[in-house]
Amino acid sequence: MKLFKNALSLIVISLLLMGCLEYDEKMKLNSNFAGELTFAIGISEELYNLGGESPELKNFDENKMKESYTNKQGIKFISSRSYSEGGNKWMEVKIAFDSIEDLINSTTDSTQKGMIGEISINEDKDGNFVYSRNVFGNETEQDSTADEMSQSMMDMMFGKYQWKFELSLPSNIISSNAKPENVDNNNNTVKWTFPLSSLSTKQLMTVTFENPNKISFVNYIIGFIVLIIAAAVFILLLRKKGSSQSTR
Repeated sequence: MKLFKNALSLIVISLLLMGCLEYDEKMKLNSNFAGELTFAIGISEELYNLGGESPELKNFDENKMKESYTNKQGIKFISSRSYSEGGNKWMEVKIAFDSIEDLINSTTDSTQKGMIGEISINEDKDGNFVYSRNVFGNETEQDSTADEMSQSMMDMMFGKYQWKFELSLPSNIISSNAKPENVDNNNNTVKWTFPLSSLSTKQLMTVTFENPNKISFVNYIIGFIVLIIAAAVFILLLRKKGSSQSTR
């Protein structure tokens, strides 16, 4: 029974993924944790042409994607485009969100929920913030035999395809579970890449970054000091100019 249940779960995941052979996502967070999300879904053109009336491929449509993000609280649809590249048919969508909660809620009634997954931003004991994200994963209890069989099937079907995510943060990165070469401290960005086959189990992404509000306060103080110095220099120049005119 467990084997059947896990095989059924695998089929469900496979159906969700059958039209999504590549996934490339970029998220930009502002200091108030609003931001923008751009994601591109790539389908093999050969598979797309053979898809016919498949419900999954019917949803691979810019207008339908736009409708799915219309009238969603805290969500603004910005743009979309379709193009062909590398033997894939791609659809790219860009949205803005007022909060992480709004972003998560916008996907509760769509297959995009699995791609967005579970996201949280919490403050740690040092006053920094920890971004955590879980994507996909099978919640059902599994035995080892079913796990091995399911993973073998996933590796065979989706092993060569990639799920990519790039996160741009509003402040300095302190630590992350991403590979060191995928952490760009100069631009405050971090990247993760997983084989699509690995998404039959949950994939956790975490990054700790400085509290952007503290940094903003420091910048405010520095700016205030610079303003005072500039004002003092301006007043000094005016006095010097006045003195030179009075001696003429």
